[in-house]
Amino acid sequence: MYDRYDDSSRRSRERRSTRSSSRSSSRSSRYDSPSTRRASTSGRTRRDSSSTRSRRPRTQVEGTRSTRNVTREPRRAPRRRGIPPITLLIAVILSAGISVFATHCVMKPKIVEAQKAEKKANNEIATLKSEVDSLQEAIKKAESSNRGVESPWLASGKFTSGDDTLDKEVKEFVDKNCGKSKDVDEAALEVYKAIAWSEYVERDDAQDPKGKDWRQEYARKYYEHDCTGNCYEYATFLSFCLQYMGYDDAIAQACIIEKESGDWGDHGLVFVTNTDGSKCMCDTSYGVNGWMIPAGSYNVQIKDVANA
Repeated sequence: MYDRYDDSSRRSRERRSTRSSSRSSSRSSRYDSPSTRRASTSGRTRRDSSSTRSRRPRTQVEGTRSTRNVTREPRRAPRRRGIPPITLLIAVILSAGISVFATHCVMKPKIVEAQKAEKKANNEIATLKSEVDSLQEAIKKAESSNRGVESPWLASGKFTSGDDTLDKEVKEFVDKNCGKSKDVDEAALEVYKAIAWSEYVERDDAQDPKGKDWRQEYARKYYEHDCTGNCYEYATFLSFCLQYMGYDDAIAQACIIEKESGDWGDHGLVFVTNTDGSKCMCDTSYGVNGWMIPAGSYNVQIKDVANA
């Protein structure tokens, strides 16, 4: 029994001695000199190299880590999922709803307000335009009252033909030919006779009256040619003389009349309302007998020369 315990104690002592020797050897190697470590390292290196040479050479696949990585399959990119159709439908519905809301709830009130403002502005413009027209008419009346020459037969005391030069010529002719007569009818008849008995002359530039101012033009021709002319010039100058003497509606017309022979010819006549209120014509071609002829005494057609 003692022997058995001795054997086990001996084996345990041997193991302890073996551990201590290994620790001492490792401890001594740690504190070895650099030359000793180099020697031991070189010897180990030669052994390792010799053992390496004796091994099988590595293949290309087994040689490096980068080469091994080449053989792996590349990673696939993750698939991108598209927008679901229901999402697109919802987006379209929302967009349409926003558009309808913006139109009816935001834009419509602004449009209505703008329309009201436009209507109000148009009404103001119409009112201003009417006021401007009224002012212009008043200005024209004021200017016409200041224009012209003095007339003892007119209630306004002023006469104008629309032409300042012709106004003076009419006044001069009437004042000269009506004598001292105080009665308007007698004075007008004297002026008519002076024109009807003047020299009748046909001029080439007085055969075809045209334009809205043809009456002033032909009347000036009569006076400026020493009170001579044709039927158109007689009629136009006579009409302004009658207006000067108070026959406000006296007007000369270029006409076509039916002659006694049945033929038709161009002619100048004056249409006027007589002091007794009757509608009459003055035709200088008949001399004294052409004074205040009843309208409709013979067939007459008035030509529209103002728009010709």
